Amino acid sequence: MRFLALPVLFACAYGTAFSQNFQLIATQTPPGSNPSDWKSVLRFDVASTYGAATPLTDIPAAQVADPASPAFRTGSELFIGNRHGNQGPGSVSRFILHPDQTFTKTGDITGNGLSRVHQICFNPVTGELFAANRDDGISRFIFDSNGNAIPHGHHQIGITRGVMVGRDGETMYVTRATNAIDRYRLNANGTITFLSSMTPPGASSLHFMRIRSDGELYAADVWADRVYRYRFDALNNPVYVGSLASPSAIDVTFSPDAQEMFVSSHFSGGITRYSYDSGSDSWSSFAVLPTISLGGIAIYQVVDLPAGTVAGNIDLQAFFGAVAGRQTTLELLHPVTGVTLHTAVVSLDAGGNYSFTTALRGEFRVAAKASHWLRRARPDTIVLDNDAGAGGVNLSLKNGDVDDDNEVTIGDYAQISSAFGSEPGDGNWNPEADLNGDDGVDIGDFAILSSNFGDVGD
Repeated sequence: MRFLALPVLFACAYGTAFSQNFQLIATQTPPGSNPSDWKSVLRFDVASTYGAATPLTDIPAAQVADPASPAFRTGSELFIGNRHGNQGPGSVSRFILHPDQTFTKTGDITGNGLSRVHQICFNPVTGELFAANRDDGISRFIFDSNGNAIPHGHHQIGITRGVMVGRDGETMYVTRATNAIDRYRLNANGTITFLSSMTPPGASSLHFMRIRSDGELYAADVWADRVYRYRFDALNNPVYVGSLASPSAIDVTFSPDAQEMFVSSHFSGGITRYSYDSGSDSWSSFAVLPTISLGGIAIYQVVDLPAGTVAGNIDLQAFFGAVAGRQTTLELLHPVTGVTLHTAVVSLDAGGNYSFTTALRGEFRVAAKASHWLRRARPDTIVLDNDAGAGGVNLSLKNGDVDDDNEVTIGDYAQISSAFGSEPGDGNWNPEADLNGDDGVDIGDFAILSSNFGDVGD
């Protein structure tokens, strides 16, 4: 059953409203469930902060699989984590939201340990996807320049419910339907390090979380009927702020200006709306959107990177050696002419992540070139202004350019032939001919070159 929109008068009664409409996404997620009970995903068009919420067309149940948690990758690309009835597999469904408020499903992500997926989120700096698997830890995915999801690790840390990455892009928070929030450091080599546990007073079954634009962490607890708040000091130590009552709270999200909070209810259903009072640093409920039992909710939030920062991930295809320290040349290109306006040579971390800063402002395309990989330019554009940078600027580079002339030809075959059979220390050793990074030039490197023979970089 769908319900009428809230009166517009809320915008007047609760302060100055954010002036732009935004979409609120809510997964209908009954406790337990089996295929006959799997629900659709609700969508609302919210007419600014505190404004009327008008129901839009649902994402049908047939296009998801027991949806549990939504997350926006960009303002127009929506991902839905699927529980599959808490039975075995898990998946993440992908959708494009169109300006006319219609949507198109573009595929599903599976594998890499996805199982009974609960909360999903994106790293606000690198754009990497994190998925909490109910019984088997965290699955990670990066995206190439065409938007294809690439498995990027599976942390087998046991039962999980919620996962969230902090504004620093380096701290991961995990809940397990217990009274604790576990903090992990995301290491440059792709591993994680446990930091500490946070145990909010009275917590009992913490589920999904959200980072507000000011860096505060909010965590919903379905049994305690509360939402808990933490700030972090200059050394990233957690500081407990307090909590607010909300029935069977399972997730929380914020309006784009962070002045309104939405909290979803798992058992009783409904989305409670709260207004923020900066003077008292407190939240007050003012309305409820009635729904059936809910799981996660999401509103698109702009990535809050420092002005002029470009960050993302480089996938070095068909390479199994050490990525850490590999130099890659990044270019900012004029969006029409393709002229290079800024060049930065970066060293990748072990996960292939990079970042650089620039004084340029405006709209640009981005290209990347590494030693024996072909240059690749993203077809889309990024925008850099005085308020924010661009995150999730990912590229995937084809291997095989041994002589670094941006094409794979007979000249590259000649280089590998000259170094064939060699290893580090040999007279004919050529590290650029070791395409797969196994410290030897052999048939495996010939196979990589053959698969990309004739390709030319952008």
